[in-house]
Amino acid sequence: MDHRNDHNLNASPLKIYGADVRQEQTLTAHVLVVGDQLDSRTAVVDGLVEFGGRATAVHSPADAELLLRSQQFDLVIYNVHEDGESAVAAMTALVTSSQPTPHIVIAHTAAPFAMIDKMQSQPCVVIAPPANPEMLYSIVQQVLTHAEMIAENTRLTRQLAQRGTHDIVGNSAAISELRLRTLRCADGDAPVLIQGEPGTGKQLVARVLHDLGSRAHRPFITLDCSILTAAHLERELFGDTAVDSFRGGEPRPGRLDLAAGGTLVVQNIDEMAFMIQADFAQVLRERRFRRLGATEYRPLDTHIITTTRYDLDHQARQGLFREDLLKQIASRILPTPALKNHRDDIAALTEHFLRNIALKQGKPAKRIPAATMDILANYAWPGNVQELENLIERGCAIDCGPKLTPELIRPWLAAPTQDHNSSETGMSLKEMERKLIESTFARFAGNREKTAQALQIGLRTLSGKLRDYGYPPRGGPGSNQPFKRAA
Repeated sequence: MDHRNDHNLNASPLKIYGADVRQEQTLTAHVLVVGDQLDSRTAVVDGLVEFGGRATAVHSPADAELLLRSQQFDLVIYNVHEDGESAVAAMTALVTSSQPTPHIVIAHTAAPFAMIDKMQSQPCVVIAPPANPEMLYSIVQQVLTHAEMIAENTRLTRQLAQRGTHDIVGNSAAISELRLRTLRCADGDAPVLIQGEPGTGKQLVARVLHDLGSRAHRPFITLDCSILTAAHLERELFGDTAVDSFRGGEPRPGRLDLAAGGTLVVQNIDEMAFMIQADFAQVLRERRFRRLGATEYRPLDTHIITTTRYDLDHQARQGLFREDLLKQIASRILPTPALKNHRDDIAALTEHFLRNIALKQGKPAKRIPAATMDILANYAWPGNVQELENLIERGCAIDCGPKLTPELIRPWLAAPTQDHNSSETGMSLKEMERKLIESTFARFAGNREKTAQALQIGLRTLSGKLRDYGYPPRGGPGSNQPFKRAA
């Protein structure tokens, strides 16, 4: 007799207890019962119904898998009498295909206990019969409570993670993918290589990775290979046993020392000298290092993040980067998109930068006219998000008005935009620089200190520029006006 279709064995109304000791012992769960023998399967269903639960019964794991694809169950109970590897394989497949539903296996043979070692993230309990109603109720409640705790923890973790990526601004597909990849890379201590053009936010992503990881409360240390000589970089990375007079006669610690327990971000690793690349690859491979001049090794307990603007696979094939180091640092690669590839985020990024500037200045954020947004949307952005941020900061520093007008941003653009009606189209960089300096100088009524501060240049540099433009020396009569030249 085939019992594959004996679903809904509890089609009659659920049993409701009166004012007795079992009034508090009620199940609200919907349970899928899988069993190869009708009597044993029915006994489990009756036990669940006795305590107020709902149960649906099927004969085989294949039937159960079909139901789990179309219906939501709180728990699966596998009441199995089969023995051998095929039974274990069938149960394991059922458990892993129905995440995150918890499972209870009532094993009438020893074989199903082998499932325990196969289960990784899925709640699964294997018990031996007999499973009377009281015992079954107790186990079901424990498993459901544990599953609820796991689900709640997962939900909270996801919320925290989403909060942790809020600094990665934008809603485009490229930025959504970056957030997702960042969340994945933040899980664990595997090295992460962040690749992207200059100005795409590689340092920001590195910081988010640190804040989302288990080392968030430990040091976050950076080292830029592009600004140090090979000898200096080696000392900064590994430290030195030589006495450092600036540290009271103590040996000089390296960035690997300072980042112990936390995160070390090695920026522009493509600029690292070959000799140091070999040493660094050995450190990552052996998980230990030693200071220059030392004989004793120190353990490496640091999450390593590296950044580069290049495709290091291509660099390695060209002989410009060591393959052994690439193998150590590139277990996880995180690309940061160029701004030209997610132009839809320019408006959101601009609003974000304006809000940040307003908070620093303690005043309302500037508004963005449509004409300004057209210019920003059509610009090539060779400097990516960093160039956009710098432009917004400079525009806000020049003028205290309520709007970020086109006149405030055009002088900072490296090339003409697609705003062909603009009178600025065709101006040279030198001409744009002069117009910007003179307009800013006029806004501050000839105050050179305020002008230099707004333009973020030195006072001496500003005075030199003004002298070239024909302005008298500082402090002299008419020093805020250019010389009148004879016709």
